Amino acid sequence: MKKEMLLLAALVLFGAAGVVSAVETASGNLGIDVDFTWVSKYIWRGIDKQDDKAAFQPSVNFDLFDSGWSFNVWYSTAGSSKGGGSISTVDAEEFNYAVTYSNTICGGQPWETNYAASYVYYDFPDVASNDADAQEFNIGFSWPEICPFGTVPSYTLVYMWSAEGGP
Repeated sequence: MKKEMLLLAALVLFGAAGVVSAVETASGNLGIDVDFTWVSKYIWRGIDKQDDKAAFQPSVNFDLFDSGWSFNVWYSTAGSSKGGGSISTVDAEEFNYAVTYSNTICGGQPWETNYAASYVYYDFPDVASNDADAQEFNIGFSWPEICPFGTVPSYTLVYMWSAEGGP
């Protein structure tokens, strides 16, 4: 199952890269970013998710025609252990699907405010959905012009709940 999921993720990522130049509209371009990341530790919100193990984390992000809307698919699978050589015994395959709207108000002013609201579904295919899958809504704000010297104050609110239950 793990090999099939990795193959599916690779096909989606490579297929998406081929679409980049083919899709254009009068209001903007479909932006596609493909990323392949290898991390020595998978740290999520301060928690070591794979007990000191590395992870391969490819993703593809679709910016929907400069509308402020985007869609992201992100995948993570355990890699080699920190000591090198051996394959991880951590069973931590994960898919994240996110829909985001972002925009700016008062652009160019000292009180310029950037904001983004996202819905994220966390899918763990090797674990029963009622045991691990989760949903999240988050909204973040940042003020890039308010402080000198490149300091950007920001604030994010997150609400997370089980995929099997309601918020």
